[in-house]
Amino acid sequence: MEGGAVLRENEAMSGGRNQPLRYRFGLRHDLMWRANMVDKSGNPAIDSVAEQARSAVDRVAERATGAVNTAKASIHQKVDTVADRANAASQWASDRVDAAKKAPTDALEAGAEYIRARPYAAVGAALALGYLIGKLR
Repeated sequence: MEGGAVLRENEAMSGGRNQPLRYRFGLRHDLMWRANMVDKSGNPAIDSVAEQARSAVDRVAERATGAVNTAKASIHQKVDTVADRANAASQWASDRVDAAKKAPTDALEAGAEYIRARPYAAVGAALALGYLIGKLR
């Protein structure tokens, strides 16, 4: 039970999975593990090489974590950029569709306004257009 509490406490303090494995389980666990390993080996040369190997693994893990975090941030930035551009394109297309839907209504309103402003000219234009259509048939 106590080891689980140490693990939860260390995860809360260190942010959890972003830390190398030995830090996630806590310093106490790491020291106990190393003490057990030293007792089993008994050879200082082997212990030294093993410690160097553990340190090298920790350094590689830290660098890999940094590289993964950098790649993750870069990918998030690219996704955000693509999403922003897609939203802008969607808004542009929506505006064009709205404008196309309004065009016939706007044309009718402009025609009605012209007829109200110049009723005699509008009647004359309608008669002339009717005469031309009648001659073409």
